[in-house]
Amino acid sequence: MRSSFGLNIAVVTADNWLIVSRRSPRMATGRDMWAPSVNESLSREKNSVDGGPPDLFQAARRGMQEELHIGDDQYDLRLLAFHVATSLSQWGVMLLARLSAMSRADFEAHLSRGVEDGWEHRAIEYVLFEPVSTLRYLLRPDRRDNWTPAAPGLCYLALVNMYGRRQVDAALDRVLRDLS
Repeated sequence: MRSSFGLNIAVVTADNWLIVSRRSPRMATGRDMWAPSVNESLSREKNSVDGGPPDLFQAARRGMQEELHIGDDQYDLRLLAFHVATSLSQWGVMLLARLSAMSRADFEAHLSRGVEDGWEHRAIEYVLFEPVSTLRYLLRPDRRDNWTPAAPGLCYLALVNMYGRRQVDAALDRVLRDLS
């Protein structure tokens, strides 16, 4: 039986763009699939002090640094949920990182200078982080069956955190009506 713990982070720029990653075909899980901005695995060696329990927030900060080269003074990090991805036998957490001063243009310029684990991303896309736009993006016919297990739920919870459940559910109803 497989068992691991993953951290899935939705990153939103200061000017309200959700950063979406297409994972590299070289990845062990989620190979060539669309995913949250950052996907990190918990590591006792890297994320615990003196053999103590791993620190989830420290692991998330490590993922932000390694995959996007963003320091912990550049964003607000919120824990949204714990989850289980049964298809991967993986426990995990879903987090939202709101960049405090980095716009989409700033982020694109920032990425162009390179990042430590940039090879993990085959492509980066951006979607306006508001309910209708984000939900339409998630449910695009060419995309809806090519998401990592945590990505759709994470995007939904991040939207609810920002806009409230009523507004997000009303937008979802609208998008689903438009698709049918």
